[in-house]
Amino acid sequence: MSILDPTIDRNRGGRRAGIVSCLLLASIVVPLSISGIWETKAQEKCDKAKTEEAMKAKKAQALKEAELKKKLESGEITAEEKAALTGEAKAVKMKKEEWDKLSDEEKAKLKKEWQLKEKMSGASREEKIKLTWAKIESQDKSAAAQVHRAVMKKGPEAAAKVVQKIKAAGDDAYYFKEGEFNTLGYVYLFDEKIDEAIAVFKLNVEMNPESWNTYDSLGEAMLAAGKCEKARKLYEKSLAMNPDNENGRRMLAQVERCEKEGSYAKADKDAGK
Repeated sequence: MSILDPTIDRNRGGRRAGIVSCLLLASIVVPLSISGIWETKAQEKCDKAKTEEAMKAKKAQALKEAELKKKLESGEITAEEKAALTGEAKAVKMKKEEWDKLSDEEKAKLKKEWQLKEKMSGASREEKIKLTWAKIESQDKSAAAQVHRAVMKKGPEAAAKVVQKIKAAGDDAYYFKEGEFNTLGYVYLFDEKIDEAIAVFKLNVEMNPESWNTYDSLGEAMLAAGKCEKARKLYEKSLAMNPDNENGRRMLAQVERCEKEGSYAKADKDAGK
């Protein structure tokens, strides 16, 4: 009946009514849209801040762990710091039932680890490094061990060549560890094989350019060689990457002495160890 009713106005409405309707609709939709955009941007900003904070915390933790590792190498680490580094690693005897479940190979491995820990507990920094290296050197798949063998046969120049050869061959059988190369460098340094130490530490810097510890160690070798200016730059680089590097600050004092006297005094060298 409504369709057939001729009295009903079937026009779409005037222009003014259309404009009013559009304005009314816009007054509702636009504020809601803007609110949604603001909320999205605020959430994005919050998420970004959380991500940056998490990255900073992760970096700070990594620097802290690296500093503890440096102390462990130098023998200047406290019992509390060592526990934090090793995650409260157990150095106690196992229960008999746990021990009996192990294979002969596992038992022999554990005995060696306990013997090594016992030797290192009262050892000097030099002795600890050499004991650590003895364990690394026995690993046939260690790239650092391969470098050491080549250096002993052909000299310091062989260090970089061995690494280049392994990487060029794409041989995944060998593994590269920053700590192992660092230990090897100190073995040479303690044996007063300065050129060999510099070659290995340089190689470690090239392979691990983001590690403050590699610059710190190379700085020590440069200082031992009497290359004061190079040592300073390396320690400053290390401290810029890790301001908490206490060893770096101590060694910078030795660098100043080196720059004044033109040499690295024996007493200072021993103090650096």
